[in-house]
Amino acid sequence: MKKILIVEDEEGLAHSYKAILRRAKFDAKSVTTVEEALALANYCPELILLDQSLPAGCLQGVEAVPQVRKKFPKMSILSKGCWAFLV
Repeated sequence: MKKILIVEDEEGLAHSYKAILRRAKFDAKSVTTVEEALALANYCPELILLDQSLPAGCLQGVEAVPQVRKKFPKMSILSKGCWAFLV
């Protein structure tokens, strides 16, 4: 089963994304910050769905991409906000 990691601080959205992805047979897990995503040692997702606007004081969207790439070098990142784009 392919793994998708959702980085989303809005609980309702994270729950909806997980429900949709699980119905499509993905192993979906969610965290609320990039820091939490980077702390996951054994979860190696194929894709991260990354929110652009996270809580103040946290790594934000595209700013976090270099650190995410360092931790998960082969993974795709889909960054979403008002506009979604693949990085």
